Amino acid sequence: MKSKRNTISAEDLKQLSDDFNTLKPKPKATYTTHEALAELEGKILNAQALGFNNDDICEILKRYGLDIKPATLSAYLNKLAGKSASKKKIVK
Repeated sequence: MKSKRNTISAEDLKQLSDDFNTLKPKPKATYTTHEALAELEGKILNAQALGFNNDDICEILKRYGLDIKPATLSAYLNKLAGKSASKKKIVK
């Protein structure tokens, strides 16, 4: 029994290559807690500057399915702040 051999014409290969070259990033449909907090870091810090504490912020996050404890939020924010600081050192 012969196995089927897949082939593609030169013209189709060029078109396929062009199609891959024009791909745009696929939007994310879901985010992990860490990814969501990284996206919201500036807004969370702003909320803290407005007087909201981590308990308040966790209640807001919980409304959207991000059920984390205030200590966990603080740990995430500290980790994100450390990454921001190390990026600034590299840029200098």
